[in-house]
Amino acid sequence: MQSKALLEDRLNKQVDAFSFPYGDNGTNPAQTENVLIQAGYRAGFLYGGEPCDVSLLQRYTLSRIPVGPDTDMRLALEKKQVVPKK
Repeated sequence: MQSKALLEDRLNKQVDAFSFPYGDNGTNPAQTENVLIQAGYRAGFLYGGEPCDVSLLQRYTLSRIPVGPDTDMRLALEKKQVVPKK
């Protein structure tokens, strides 16, 4: 929970969402969700590789496109048929 406070302090902005570094929410998703809620997060992103509706009820298990140092975002978005506007 200290990491959220540290991020907010360094960014001078409120941090509302958590992105799971390895794309999954562990062996006990309900407990993980409770930890995120207690820390003050409003959403959590898993790997899923597709755009999602942030108004979903399951806001602690939203999907996201995995991103690494060698990720070609244009290619990743084209595969999901989501091309950023220029």
